Amino acid sequence: MDAQRTSRNQEILDQVEGLGGAYVWDAEIFTVAFMNGTIADDTALLLTQLTGVQQIALTPSGLTFPVLHAIASVPGLESLVLFNSALDENQLKCLRLVVSEVIEAHQ
Repeated sequence: MDAQRTSRNQEILDQVEGLGGAYVWDAEIFTVAFMNGTIADDTALLLTQLTGVQQIALTPSGLTFPVLHAIASVPGLESLVLFNSALDENQLKCLRLVVSEVIEAHQ
C-alpha cells in the first residue's frame, strides 16, 4: 500500500476511534468494528473509503440498506459481521453477492 493510502486509512481510523469504534491494523489482519451501539449512515460511509480492510463488524440498525450494501462492496472485504441484525433473508442474500462472508452475531 502506498503512503497516500496508508495516510488516508489512518485518518479514517482516527475518526472511527473518535466515534467509539475500534480497529486492528497490522501485517496479518485489518478489521474495523463498531460494536457498542449503532452508527449513522454518514459515519458508516467513512468505512467505504478504507483500503485493504478485511473485516468490518457493526450493528446495522441505524443504517439504510444502500449504505450497508456499499460497506459490503468495499474492495477486498472478506467478512461482514452484523450484530443484532434485523435484516430479512433477501437483504442478507443481496449482501452475500458482494462479500464472501456475512456473519450474524448477537451480543
